[in-house]
Amino acid sequence: MAARRATRRERRYRLDHSPVLGVAAAGAGHRSILLTAVSGLIAGAVLPMVVVVVPAPAHLMPWAWLVSIVSLAGLGALSAQVGGARVWSGMWRVAFWGTVAMAVTTAAGALFGALA
Repeated sequence: MAARRATRRERRYRLDHSPVLGVAAAGAGHRSILLTAVSGLIAGAVLPMVVVVVPAPAHLMPWAWLVSIVSLAGLGALSAQVGGARVWSGMWRVAFWGTVAMAVTTAAGALFGALA
């Protein structure tokens, strides 16, 4: 079957439902979108690197947990505010499920002997 060209309505729907709607709607080019994505990834990597370097090795796991949960709560609150949802519910939802995910990952690491 030959591929058909997308209609104007289909192209508009894709733009309206784009995961990068804020950037796409602003008319940003590919370079701006790439720069935004890369800077977000770098900013997200700085905090875990600081947590790994600063505390003593004996206290690494509790510090990693604490900083991760606080970061998740902050990002949940920020995303809820930006999305127009209730801030407290967004913060607790992200922090709770992030903590559950970390607990499952830690349990799997302990089960397979991967924890120090």
